[in-house]
Amino acid sequence: MNTSSSIEITEDHRKKIESTQFVFVHAKSAVGKTFTGDYLEAIQGWTHIDGDFPLKNKDISEEYKDATDRMQKKGKYHCIKEKSKEEQTEWWMKEGFQSYMTIIANHTLEAAKDSNRVVLTHASYTEQQRLFLREMLLEVGARSENINVVFLHCDRDVHYEGAWKRWNHLVAASGCTLNQFFKSLGYPSVVDYNSFCQFQDFFFSHWQGPQDSERPYEVVDVTSRDISVLDYIDKVLGIQDTRPKDMTYKEMEDKIKAIDQKRDEEFGAKLAARFNASEKEKELAKTEPNKYVARRSSLVEGDKFAAMSLKDYDYDDDDDDSRPPKSRRQSFLETGKFD
Repeated sequence: MNTSSSIEITEDHRKKIESTQFVFVHAKSAVGKTFTGDYLEAIQGWTHIDGDFPLKNKDISEEYKDATDRMQKKGKYHCIKEKSKEEQTEWWMKEGFQSYMTIIANHTLEAAKDSNRVVLTHASYTEQQRLFLREMLLEVGARSENINVVFLHCDRDVHYEGAWKRWNHLVAASGCTLNQFFKSLGYPSVVDYNSFCQFQDFFFSHWQGPQDSERPYEVVDVTSRDISVLDYIDKVLGIQDTRPKDMTYKEMEDKIKAIDQKRDEEFGAKLAARFNASEKEKELAKTEPNKYVARRSSLVEGDKFAAMSLKDYDYDDDDDDSRPPKSRRQSFLETGKFD
């Protein structure tokens, strides 16, 4: 298995990697990985790398898009699904997940330049992905005793109820219906909570739990969604005495959720672009992604996005004072002005 890093590691960087404590948090989607990573960053002072960032930014990065499509067997890689199970497995092991895992591993290594405690959160559904990630760090100097692997577990009903709320939040931010949203992901049968649960059952049937080859690792049950979960995470990582003693669980929870809410708003804006973007918007996203993202963030921050949703307006008007929000939204994204 080729795990060569695509970033140059200087001697000084290597020394920092050797002294850094790395934590990989793996779990099914929406179990609580991001909350755990944000807790370690916002409350315990670690650096959190959200492993979903290539997926969330694939519309403004060809590298991220290719890596995401490859791992999900979408786009130009959709034809892989037509091959036999044996051929799919061989392709997956040789080139299916490596580029995506290399990207998030490299960002984890970059974080070690400025922090000696780094947490990476990512679903990493297969044993091969997780072993690949670990080997990448070991090959450039990380010490095995400084790499902690944590798997999160949650009761199915609690998990699905939380996931349902999370997905609906993203659907609302994207400005489309639930069915439109899931149809765009390739799951047209999701129309309500029951069909959503069926989708989740199918989706998670591909999840591989922790394997013997991945030892040592810890499994943390997060079903209770309370302070006991954070207590156990602290115990696993040996940081019981570093949490601020003047913060209640509610205060910590509010601070952590605010970080994730902001992340979801930004992702929602990108999803909306995917559904509603004009050709000029798409071109701007490719040629000047930072400017494009900044304009979308401005719309979200000013609560303009919801008012300009495609689902609310579908007409044009030559009168500038009465132009519909959809038209003004497009004008802002294309020119930076509300014409």
